[in-house]
Amino acid sequence: MARNALIVLLGLTLPALGAVLSAPEPVSHSVIQKRDLSGSSYVWLNDNTGTPQHMASGVLLGIPNNPDQIPDHWLSDIKFWNMRSGGSQLAEPRRGWTRGLNEFMGRYEYLKSAYQVTRRHGGNFQIMIHDMWGTDSYPNFAETPMPGDGGSYAEFDNFLDTFFALLKQDGMIDNIWWDLWNEIDNVDFLGRGIDRWLEYWGHAYHKIMRDFPNAKVIGPSYGHLPNFSQGVEHYFSRWAEFIKSNNSIPDQISLHFLYGNGDLTTSLNSYRQYLNAAGVDFQGIWNVQEYGHPDQQVPSGLIWNIGQLERHNVPGLRANWLGGQELNDYLAYLLGKDKTGANYDMYDTSYRPAREYPVYVYYAQSMTGYRVRTEMSEDTLVDTYATVDPNQRVVRILAGCRPNTGVWFVKIGGLSALGLPESGSLLIKAIRFNTAPGRFDRVAEPDDLGYSNYNYGDGIVTVAVYQNDPDVGFAFEFSY
Repeated sequence: MARNALIVLLGLTLPALGAVLSAPEPVSHSVIQKRDLSGSSYVWLNDNTGTPQHMASGVLLGIPNNPDQIPDHWLSDIKFWNMRSGGSQLAEPRRGWTRGLNEFMGRYEYLKSAYQVTRRHGGNFQIMIHDMWGTDSYPNFAETPMPGDGGSYAEFDNFLDTFFALLKQDGMIDNIWWDLWNEIDNVDFLGRGIDRWLEYWGHAYHKIMRDFPNAKVIGPSYGHLPNFSQGVEHYFSRWAEFIKSNNSIPDQISLHFLYGNGDLTTSLNSYRQYLNAAGVDFQGIWNVQEYGHPDQQVPSGLIWNIGQLERHNVPGLRANWLGGQELNDYLAYLLGKDKTGANYDMYDTSYRPAREYPVYVYYAQSMTGYRVRTEMSEDTLVDTYATVDPNQRVVRILAGCRPNTGVWFVKIGGLSALGLPESGSLLIKAIRFNTAPGRFDRVAEPDDLGYSNYNYGDGIVTVAVYQNDPDVGFAFEFSY
């Protein structure tokens, strides 16, 4: 979802992000009460799904114009490898191409910094064309110049030619993906309508593929998911038909996974139905350019999103709900620092880990070996991600939910694949990932909750998760 500017434009408001710290009740001393969470997520240790790729370790914007301002360890510690940027919401003199060449160069410096940081970590880089064009620097649709206005793409082509020349000059060619426009379905191509959108898509796609070295295109970057597309279904059906007839199928198809409900399996299947109906045999990569509804940007919600992305081998970038200059700092809320909000100082470097950061560190550094298949609960509210490390002989499971309370369960099967008996007992360690009261407050280190002994039978170990605090997440570990 576009950040604060588009939220205001669409008349939306963000929910308050609060957090109450509490500990889960020990299994032997709690009374299960009727609450919202009650389902089960399954982990199948006998189904190897491949080497960890850290699908969730991507960021939308969040990097300042100094490529060395955020120390590299904050990114390497989470195995960061995916960035999407374009200088969104930067003010004068950095408002983009349509405000003049100097204003374009102001945004280009931010893009260049983000690219340099991304490539230092071996990552992929998505360029948001609409931001470099400067769409966000006008007060309304009518005053915003758009490619193809007046029936001419001459100015847009001049913009791309200038952009291409700079990128080539600065050696910024490798691992670039061109994001043709952002969430255009939300605003009907800024009032120009779907016919103009499709015309633009065809023009931009073919020019980029023709004139930029080793070009790769990603899109359509819609704000709606296909299974939540009431009123904009034509943006999916007609786009699918157009890319087939126009021979402009992108290398990656992008989704914005930002709803407070739903699941990625349903969204991907719904998207495939539109593509299949149009005769599009898409064999490329799906990409979640933005994940994490605001109330999901806590440990529990992050882990739920990790489970969704890893299940489908879909790379994802964490959403960024900030605005203005702060949109290009903090690694999209992953970090805090002293001078934020009304006292924001872009040059302040007092970075510290915020709410979700320790989860990313555990996900990147501890979950080694190979991934195994997991299943979310039938009601889609709880999910897991799991790995087996045959060298350490350790199973590790991240367990999270859509932030809510209740008692839910992780059911672990396929034990015999690791040489464990079909019945017996197992010592399992629990780890709690804490939250913090404020968005930019330093989060406490994860709590080691110690080991519990679980008796089991029929090849399934059941672990109860006491979700008294909706925001905390958990990890479970055991040796074999």
